[in-house]
Amino acid sequence: MTDRRSLHFGAVLLGGGAPAPARADDDASADLSTLVGRARELETSGFAALIVEERVDPFEPFTLLGALSTTTATIGLVAAVSAVIGQPFPLARRTATLDHLSHGRAGWQPVAGADEARTLEFVGVVRALWDSLADDAIVADKSTGLYLRGDRRHAISHRGEFFRVDGPLNLSRPPQGHPVVIVADVPAVSRSLAVRYADVITTSPSTLEQAITERRMLDAALTAEGRVPSDVRVWADVAPLLVSAGGAIAEAASADTSSAVDEGDDDDAIADRVELWADSGAVDGFVVDLPTLGERGRIVVERILPSLVARGRVVPPTGETLREHLALPRPGDGHGAAA
Repeated sequence: MTDRRSLHFGAVLLGGGAPAPARADDDASADLSTLVGRARELETSGFAALIVEERVDPFEPFTLLGALSTTTATIGLVAAVSAVIGQPFPLARRTATLDHLSHGRAGWQPVAGADEARTLEFVGVVRALWDSLADDAIVADKSTGLYLRGDRRHAISHRGEFFRVDGPLNLSRPPQGHPVVIVADVPAVSRSLAVRYADVITTSPSTLEQAITERRMLDAALTAEGRVPSDVRVWADVAPLLVSAGGAIAEAASADTSSAVDEGDDDDAIADRVELWADSGAVDGFVVDLPTLGERGRIVVERILPSLVARGRVVPPTGETLREHLALPRPGDGHGAAA
C-alpha cells in the first residue's frame, strides 16, 4: 500500500561531508546576520530541522543555535557535537537549555568515536540526566513559596566504565522530555548507537534498492533492541536523487561537484524520485548537506522543497515541538505519577 504521509527534510547548515570548494558565500565564513537569514530561508522553504556542526569558526553550535532560536519559530535546531570529548553533564545541560530557549525545538546529533562503549555510555548518561527531574518537579507556587518538589528530583548515581555522575541535572526537564536525538548510521561505528538511542537515523544509500534493504535491516535491529520501528524516523542523504540515471553528473570524476547540476532532470523529475523513495517505505525524509552540495543544495531549497510543499508532501509544523512535528512519541520521565 502506498504511504503518502508527510516528508521531513533536515539541512546541514555548517560543516558536514567533504568540504565544498571555497565560495564567497560559504557558511563557514558567514557572519551571524547572514546565518540568521539562511535559517529563516530554510524555515520558510519547509525544512523541519537544521543541523550545525562543531567545525566552524567563530561559532560554537549551542551558542549559535541559541541565537537562532530567537529569530526562528518552527524549524528544529540540532547541534552535532561529540559524544566522546568532554563530559555528559555539561552536554545534557546545554541541550536541555536549548530545548527551553527554543520552546521544544532542540535536537542533538551525537558524533560517535571509535570507542563504541564510551559513546554508548556517554549518550546513556545524558538521557538519564534529562530524566533526573520529573516533569512536575518544578512547582513555582508563589502562594506557598514552594519552588521545587524534592521528592521529584532524583540523582542518577551513575557508576560506569568511563563516567561517574551523580546528578541530578540542575534545571527543569526539557519541554520535549528528550531533545530529538539524530544519529548518522555508520555500521562500523554507530549502528549500535542508532539502534539503541536514535529518534532519527540518517543513512547514505546510493540507490532505492539499497535504501529499502537498509530500512529493513534497521527495522529488524530496532525490533531486536525492543524498540518499535515506527517510533523511529529514517532520513537518507538527498544527493543520489539529484543525479539522473543518465548521469550528467559524475561525482567521482568531477573535481568540483558542488557546482555541477544535472541538466537532464527538471524539478518535477527530482520531486518524483523523492516521492518514490518515500512511498516505497524506505525513508521518512532526507538530509541536505548544503556546504557539500553547493549549487545543487540551492536548487533543493529554492525549487524542490517548494514543489513538494505544493504537492502536499512537505507540510507546515503541526505541533509546537520538533517531536510533535516529526510525530515522535514524547518519552516519559520514568518516575511515575506524583504521590
